[in-house]
Formats: sequence, structure tokens, C-alpha cells
Amino acid sequence: MRGRAVVKYKKDKIFKIISICKGGGYKYCRTEPLHPNRNSKGLYTLHRVLLENKLGRLLTKKEIAHHKDGDKTNDNPKNIVLMSLKDHSSEHAKIRKVDDIKLLCPICNKKFELKPTCYRRRMKRSLSKMLGCSRQCGCKIGHLLKIKLCGRVERITTSGSYPLNTRFDS
Repeated sequence: MRGRAVVKYKKDKIFKIISICKGGGYKYCRTEPLHPNRNSKGLYTLHRVLLENKLGRLLTKKEIAHHKDGDKTNDNPKNIVLMSLKDHSSEHAKIRKVDDIKLLCPICNKKFELKPTCYRRRMKRSLSKMLGCSRQCGCKIGHLLKIKLCGRVERITTSGSYPLNTRFDS
């Protein structure tokens, strides 16, 4: 390991926890001997120290001390597991997964889905506040809006029985 002093400690406990304080949702601790990855105030996250003591070695930068129950204040050693950075990111991505928004195209009456972020971005850009399923349908919506703004057409209608911008839950 380059750039870090490798210190050999007893197998049972690497660091003795001297004091604990709280900040930013996590608990931090001062250790004896001083932790090599401590911040400028001499503090390091408690859950990482507990896992390092459990494993008998320092964690690498690509290893994460993950709270199994998702509660970052629960620093019970049984609740903290070692995960790779990749696995940890995948785990949290599954939790954050949001369902797609289901819509109906006002031009061709085709059902389509959009990710929530894409839906918000497109609605923000849309003057008509209507979204098409494709670029072609989007252009037709824009053309109809242009006609409406010029005063030639009273209202925009769809050929189907659904109102414009209908969301579907099924």
C-alpha cells in the first residue's frame, strides 16, 4: 500500500475507542492509536472502526461498512457488514428505484413510459405541457400549439377518448 503507513496491531482489536461524538447523521470517534484515515480533528467514523476491529485489519478505499438495517445510527457490530463499493452502490440503487410514469400520446394514442427525471425535464421544456411518444408526435403537438397561438383553431383535440397528457397506473 502506497502513501499509507502500515501498522501491525493485535488480531483481536486494532483500535481502542476513546470518545464518541455525532455529526452529519453518523457517529465519529477518537481512537488510540490514532487512525491513519482520521480527519483534521482526529475523528473517524465509528462504524468503520468497529468493522476494522471485527476484521482485524484496515478497510481499503473500495470497501464500505454497510448498515444492514439502513439505520446509520445503529452501530451494533452485528448490523455492520463489509461490502465492495460496487455492491454497495447496486444495493442502494435497488432501494431508490422509482417506477416509470405511464403516459398516453395525445397524437397517436399510443401508451408510453418515461423515467420521472425525463418526464420532469420534458415537461419543463414543453410550452404546451403535452408530451408525445416520439419526436414526430412531439413536432405535431408543437405545430398544433403554433396554430392555436395564431388564433386559427379554438382548441386542440385528440382522436381518442382520453384527455391530453393522461397518466396510466396499469
